Amino acid sequence: MRCLQETKIYEKSEDDLMPHFSLKYDINFFLLLINQHTMKKDKIIFWITTSIIFLFEGVMPALTSQTEMAKEGIRHLGYPEYFGVMFMVFKVLGALALILPQIPVRIKEWAYAGFAIDFISAFVSLWAVDGLKPMTFFPIVFIGILVLSYVYYHKINKQENYNN
Repeated sequence: MRCLQETKIYEKSEDDLMPHFSLKYDINFFLLLINQHTMKKDKIIFWITTSIIFLFEGVMPALTSQTEMAKEGIRHLGYPEYFGVMFMVFKVLGALALILPQIPVRIKEWAYAGFAIDFISAFVSLWAVDGLKPMTFFPIVFIGILVLSYVYYHKINKQENYNN
């Protein structure tokens, strides 16, 4: 009769208990520990990057899109005023799609794609109107944060699907 105690396997006989170490069980236990640590790190990176996107692309536009400064920024880039309202609605919906776990994967994929298009368009618009200034590269920083969120979202889903 065998029973697993910590990472050692003991053969139980009627006379004595003889410890036998099993390399297979020791490696599996070690891999399980590494997997749990990696998954925790991956979730932390995902939630930090996704929260940054949520705050800057969901909360801030919802609170500031109707200010005069925001409207002037849209006019400065040559867009009609209704673009500000449209961007605000799409950004808030996209940010909610990214942050809420119960949203289907396909919707999240569209939200990631929409934000990528938004950031690339912002970079091109700023470059075309203002030239290459430090502020022009701000959307590129957000593309990096978005890519990290996207990569770690898929890593977490892959790990969770593997564990189930």
